[in-house]
Amino acid sequence: MAPLERSSLKNILQMVPTHLKKLSTPLEQLLREINDQYFLAVKRASVEYTFKCSKINEEKKAIDLPPHRLELQVYPKPWRGAFIEAQAQLMESLHAFNPVTQKTLSLWYDKYQDLRVIDVEDFHNRKDPIELSVFQTMVSFRVDRVKRILNNWLLDVQDIYYEASRKLLVPLSSEPTNLQSFFNSLAVLMTSQLQEFALFSLRDYTSLISPSSGEPTGTLVLCCIWF
Repeated sequence: MAPLERSSLKNILQMVPTHLKKLSTPLEQLLREINDQYFLAVKRASVEYTFKCSKINEEKKAIDLPPHRLELQVYPKPWRGAFIEAQAQLMESLHAFNPVTQKTLSLWYDKYQDLRVIDVEDFHNRKDPIELSVFQTMVSFRVDRVKRILNNWLLDVQDIYYEASRKLLVPLSSEPTNLQSFFNSLAVLMTSQLQEFALFSLRDYTSLISPSSGEPTGTLVLCCIWF
């Protein structure tokens, strides 16, 4: 910060009467007060200038904002109560965000996404021909195994529900409408997963019987042998 110029001090001292200039102590005290007042005024002016510039910049930014952003600058926000109420209602009725739904979705894609009724790799890896009866037996064993796996999937989903129920993350039985809505949402999710399982199983079985170009060899070929 620049000090007070000597010319300014000289002008100030010229206003002091001559008989007072002979008193050295009051004169030194006067000069100190002048310097203190000067530095205080400069600091105050600097702070006011800084805040003034900031306010001008904020007003300029506010002018440049689109209307929907200008509306958000309002404080206090008159719509806050309605927003909180709508948010609570969505969290209660929009079951896609419920931890049970998210865990059920993750369970399928982590453990059961690649499940198929027929594992075509069992036939792709075979180099020797098999009889139709053997093929039927292999498919029957595979179907029985898939049934057990799907039963385990249902038990895993039940465990997720029971755990969430203990933590009060699912609607209470005292709210039958919301509870039914929750189970309907969960049923839609599980139905879509089973549909995906069925469609992919049909696709793999079709590729085994009638492969398209570029698919792996080892497809099923029926041979009639006459005796």
